[in-house]
Amino acid sequence: MNKFIISISFLLILTLHLSIINFFRTNKLESNQQIQNNTLKLQLSKVTEIKKEVTQEKVVEPKIEQKKEIVKKELPKKTFTPTITKALEITKEEKSEIKEEIQSQNISTQEVKPSTTPSVSQEEKFNTQEYMNQYRNRLREEINKNKTYPTISKKLKEEGKVIVSFRVLQNGFFSEIKLLVSSDKERLDKAALNALYDTKHFEPYDNKIVNKEYLDFEVPIDFKLN
Repeated sequence: MNKFIISISFLLILTLHLSIINFFRTNKLESNQQIQNNTLKLQLSKVTEIKKEVTQEKVVEPKIEQKKEIVKKELPKKTFTPTITKALEITKEEKSEIKEEIQSQNISTQEVKPSTTPSVSQEEKFNTQEYMNQYRNRLREEINKNKTYPTISKKLKEEGKVIVSFRVLQNGFFSEIKLLVSSDKERLDKAALNALYDTKHFEPYDNKIVNKEYLDFEVPIDFKLN
């Protein structure tokens, strides 16, 4: 027991000593910080006082006087005023005549100007439209020849209409085949696309009538039971 009491008392004494040392250290640090802050404040106050003295010593009045003298020297120079007034008087008198001449020139130029845009006659437009309609009908007939009605769809009595979009190149081959409008039946949609893939190619169109690199078409394919 005596040893235990002695050890506890020893520990208590140590903690007291350590707390006293820490207390004195913290006080010293705070005092040092206060001293530093005070010195900084004094330095800043001195700097501001010096700036005020410098600004007060600056004088701007002599510079302003020099500028005024320079302006006074440059103002009296005036030249070429009579010639400008004469020119203005001439333009006022002859303004109406000049306007009439300009209008007459504009009218003459408008009459002489040739039309740069090539004019397409109504007959040519009608011929191209008629040719395109005939070409589209023949193309649709060729695709319908290669159309096969799925046997399962026939048994289930599935009917529908599919719209397919594709592009015909100058050599007649198809490209960019897409399903545009579905029939809501997968078998009929696939059959419509297969009709285009099986056709693959059609007669080339006439470049003289239709001057294009390719033609885009949207063809409806019907699936109906008799």
